[in-house]
Amino acid sequence: MLNPADTHQQWQTLHQGLAAYQERWLTGASCQSLPPLLAGEADPNNPYERQSQALAVSSQLPLFSQAKPQSAFTAVPALPELALPVIPTRLRPAFRMVMRELAALPHADDLLLQLLRRYGYTPHPLDWLPQANCSQLPAVFLPWFSLVHGATTTELTTENWSELPHALRLALLQQLRVQQKIQTHDLLLTCIEQENADRRLSYLEVLQAGLSATDEPLLRRGLADRSEKVRQLCRQYLTQLGLPFEEPAVDSASLQDLATWLQQERFGFLLASKKIVAKIGKNSVQTQNLLLALEQIPLPQIAKALDINVDTLIEQWSFVDNQGSQLHNPNRAFLSNAARYLTPPQLQGLVKRLEEPQLRDLSLASLGLAPIFARLSEQAQLQLLQQLLNRVQTDQDFAVVAQLTADFWPFMTPIKWRSSPLSRQLNEHLKQWQQAESKEQVLPQLARWLCWLGLVLPQDTAQLLQQELRAVGLVANSPLLFTLNFQLNLP
Repeated sequence: MLNPADTHQQWQTLHQGLAAYQERWLTGASCQSLPPLLAGEADPNNPYERQSQALAVSSQLPLFSQAKPQSAFTAVPALPELALPVIPTRLRPAFRMVMRELAALPHADDLLLQLLRRYGYTPHPLDWLPQANCSQLPAVFLPWFSLVHGATTTELTTENWSELPHALRLALLQQLRVQQKIQTHDLLLTCIEQENADRRLSYLEVLQAGLSATDEPLLRRGLADRSEKVRQLCRQYLTQLGLPFEEPAVDSASLQDLATWLQQERFGFLLASKKIVAKIGKNSVQTQNLLLALEQIPLPQIAKALDINVDTLIEQWSFVDNQGSQLHNPNRAFLSNAARYLTPPQLQGLVKRLEEPQLRDLSLASLGLAPIFARLSEQAQLQLLQQLLNRVQTDQDFAVVAQLTADFWPFMTPIKWRSSPLSRQLNEHLKQWQQAESKEQVLPQLARWLCWLGLVLPQDTAQLLQQELRAVGLVANSPLLFTLNFQLNLP
């Protein structure tokens, strides 16, 4: 390793030599004798070559005069090695191109990282490092994330809690929650009291992953927190667990207005069935207030006000009648509430309702499924995704499914792909692209579809899609195929 003192001495020698040589040159004095550091590789027996070399070097004197090197090096920790190797060198340019193209698509870069991890690789650190504000990061990248925050550890303890920045604590806490629940409890009980309300809330939200009765002591302690946001979150989790607690008083007038707004209507043969419909409000302000109440008042209390239980409320809720509009959408408010307050069995009942055949024509974009989806297990998420993919009818529907996707679709085999509505929708886009006089008009949407599919399809299905696209006239190196080609080039 270079000695900083020696380096500084060399810099001084160069600076003095350059200044002296330039002075001799300007005054017409002899320039035959040069310091070794100035002579470079010039032939010592060729005075003209030595003069040319020295003249070239002396032109850099202003640079040496403007800034001096530091007297000592700054120690930088070595970049930690990850558990997976980096991608092959030949694929690095393709990776950088894919990252640029994905910049405008929501969380598509997360899918790209999952794609690499699925094949057993990580990006090269010169091409990608996690941002300091990453909220969700695969555990394999935690060593790099720690380094980005100036830390050298991937362990979170009571001793180093105060030394680590909030974003790193949160990432390490999420990983610890998966590995050691008890240790997570100890950290939360010991360390979060001195944090501000927003941070206490974010740390307790980690409990949502794998929420169980073992979390009860921590949640009951949170009921006495000084922040209402934290108390509300703890009540929400206790409700999900079906555990009793003293509920705070709810505005009785708002609850009564909500019970009046949500009407039980009879329908069907001999009017034997009932459905719950949110009638149209007198004006937009009233409707907005009712929607806010529907979203915020715990669903069990709403069911009680309607003189029914939660299971009946789920069964009778009419998704078809409650689509509303983009700004006044009872379905969205209902599902947002359900995601926060339903127990796991009740949540399963709600998901079954969403899979009913009569809801196939319902716009997926109108439902706001993300909060419900986030509470499901990985297996349940894949099952729901399969159902939703069979209902894709518009570009907006596909966008909903794409944004719910957290990893690839193992269920989308070549056989299922050929018969899927998704494949038929893509073929329609390809026909429009082939027939369009101005292909640029239909290109963005087609590119968006192909981009997502290249990230989430299994390899054999991706190969089939690549063949189908080439058959309709897309050349192998078409920009439309950049994610497909990248996946299929991974060893």
